[in-house]
Amino acid sequence: MGNPERYEEERDDASEADSVEGLADPQIREEVLEALATHADLDMSDVEVYVRYGRVTLGGVVDSRDAKRAATETAEQCAGVIAVRNEIRVETDVDLSDAGWDGTERRTGGRGSSQGRTDRGS
Repeated sequence: MGNPERYEEERDDASEADSVEGLADPQIREEVLEALATHADLDMSDVEVYVRYGRVTLGGVVDSRDAKRAATETAEQCAGVIAVRNEIRVETDVDLSDAGWDGTERRTGGRGSSQGRTDRGS
């Protein structure tokens, strides 16, 4: 289960080393949430923020890869943030059947693919 005293020692050491800006994890979390909420081009209403020892983990869902990247960049610029781990999923509202996709997978004919080759041995 671990030695609680050792954990407290590690926590104290990490707090001192990781609080570059002198901010505690709850303060860092609030700063990141505020920065995400006020970002002009993003809807971050489904994004979650976790902070431990100045290290931010982003979770939740956004609608584009650009939004996912912007969330990382925004969090990295906040005071007290040491590192950002982005676990946000990208989900779109696009109905692929409307785009002409019938739901079957096809290989693109790229390297290592047999797509596009003709069988001349028959």
